[in-house]
Amino acid sequence: MRDANKNSEPQIDRMGCYIGQVRAYEGVPLEQLAQGLCTKSYLCRVENGEREAGKLLTDALLQRLGKPVELFDRILDWDEYQQWLRRQRIWRHLSAGEVSLATAAMQAYQAADVLEHQFLQTAKLNLRALQGAAVEELRDLALAALLLTQPSRIDHGEPQLLSQNEGWLLLTYLELWEQLDGLEAVSGDYQKLLQLLCQRRYDARERVYLFPYVACHVIEVEFRQGHLAEALAICERALRELSQEKRLYAYGRLLEWKQRLFTALGRTEQEPQQLLHWLNVLQAQGPAQVKLLVPYMERGNVYCLNQVIRERRKLLGLSQEDAADGICDVSTLSRIENRRSSLHKKVRKSLLRRVNMSGERYDYEVISDLYEDYILRSEIGRAVLAYDAFQAIPLWEKLAEHTKREKTNLQFLSMSKAMILECLPPQHPKYLLPDCEVKLLKGSLSYTLPLNLDEIGTWRSAILSTNELLILNGLARCYKTLGKLEKAQVIAAYARNCIGSADANPIYYEDLYVRLGLQLVSIWGDCGYYLESNNLARECLRVSLECQDSARLAMLCYNLAWNLEQQMKSVSAEVKTEMRRTALSYLQQAYAAALISNDTVGQAHIRVHCTEVYGIDMSLDSKF
Repeated sequence: MRDANKNSEPQIDRMGCYIGQVRAYEGVPLEQLAQGLCTKSYLCRVENGEREAGKLLTDALLQRLGKPVELFDRILDWDEYQQWLRRQRIWRHLSAGEVSLATAAMQAYQAADVLEHQFLQTAKLNLRALQGAAVEELRDLALAALLLTQPSRIDHGEPQLLSQNEGWLLLTYLELWEQLDGLEAVSGDYQKLLQLLCQRRYDARERVYLFPYVACHVIEVEFRQGHLAEALAICERALRELSQEKRLYAYGRLLEWKQRLFTALGRTEQEPQQLLHWLNVLQAQGPAQVKLLVPYMERGNVYCLNQVIRERRKLLGLSQEDAADGICDVSTLSRIENRRSSLHKKVRKSLLRRVNMSGERYDYEVISDLYEDYILRSEIGRAVLAYDAFQAIPLWEKLAEHTKREKTNLQFLSMSKAMILECLPPQHPKYLLPDCEVKLLKGSLSYTLPLNLDEIGTWRSAILSTNELLILNGLARCYKTLGKLEKAQVIAAYARNCIGSADANPIYYEDLYVRLGLQLVSIWGDCGYYLESNNLARECLRVSLECQDSARLAMLCYNLAWNLEQQMKSVSAEVKTEMRRTALSYLQQAYAAALISNDTVGQAHIRVHCTEVYGIDMSLDSKF
């Protein structure tokens, strides 16, 4: 019998321990974090790893601590997964303006705790706004929803802790109050909320969802008081953070404020106005959505535990007898896979490890007992995103020194090493050539998917971890660089197929879906499948714009332009003229998107391309 259970290992919840470590690191009192969400004693058990908090509570605790929740993949039990699906269904109906369907879905939703009641109250607030309710009623509804978890609303004596939904409810309450009593009545509250969001504990990745909108209100306060320099400083900081985090939240409103402030200060720069024009052109390609009064989102990849175990067991070629060996009865595993049985924590951990996952309900790229390791992981990610290998290498070495030698951790270390070395200058002795990167990535993949990569076209579709998908994406890119387009296409298509269609889950797979889709867009373009490439590029554009994600807009627009350029080679002069105009428009959009996301490499590449192909010096105000 296999030693899969490791019975001597304490069955603690690492996510709870992580929350406790973050709270201690940030110096937040236990009772302050728990207030309105759960009892102090319950939170204490969660932090000790003795109790597993549900998804909504875990998200709220992390957000109150200012930490991004989308770093974690969530593997939910069947019942909790179904409740999560019900919330998404309600929100899709509201976002589409489908009042009757949203009403029916809300009536069917059974709220079991205070956070689910707050969710329903938030949904009701949006529903009443769609139905044209009076401002006084909406303000009262916003306050009632906020008071469910913030009994004192906003304490003027000490800094508050706000989850994202609490922050949105507070901001909405202030906006509605302003509509009734004017800006002066709430100007101080806007400024206090902005000060709260600027506290050190807020990771920029978490702050960026609310900060730009609050900043717009504070800018108006400063503007009316004649504090133009202060208003411009807030505006530029908000734009800078949006560029850093590759998001578009309130970007257009901030550009409008920047132009207005420039005019008031007697400055003549036209860049804000020109960038706003191209941003509007870009956003016009996104889906038409109803603007809800209070945004609501549950971010991060979400999976059903029963489905994870069944799909990965089959992908790995394990029989139910093999998977259950030493963990549970075969009949128990069968009930689990058919969603007729819930799992004990010990059984769940063992089964997930049997199918080569970490065993955690909240899975991260590196699983550790030390909070410092999570900080290192985050810093490595930021360094790679900035193509700064020289900063990332010592961080990686420090993390590798003491990280637990588990399969998923070893996979992350191997994968991140490849990503870091790829960022080195080509002349550097440690620069990773594509064929060497293939070997490193294949070795990394084999830690959890010990399968023959040459047979990937016959693999079953299954739920893969974020790391596994990123490795496949990297392999597709390397094979494309090496000119092995057929192999690159098969790998990229399999990876994308594993996360389903964008229509099924457009927000929670946003980053992975677009990243994997972009790889396939590029490969199909190289293979001459221009129609397929263009259709997928436009779909990825729609998803990115719907999710306000600017990270890959420039590359998507560039690929659309490149495909048109290839097609122009075999068309008539009249058609070619129109295609040329469209291609240049996509390049202009690509350049604007690169400016928005502070992608200096992309900006330089687009300018060189326009000079060499069209003899045009690309800029925001280029005339074609």
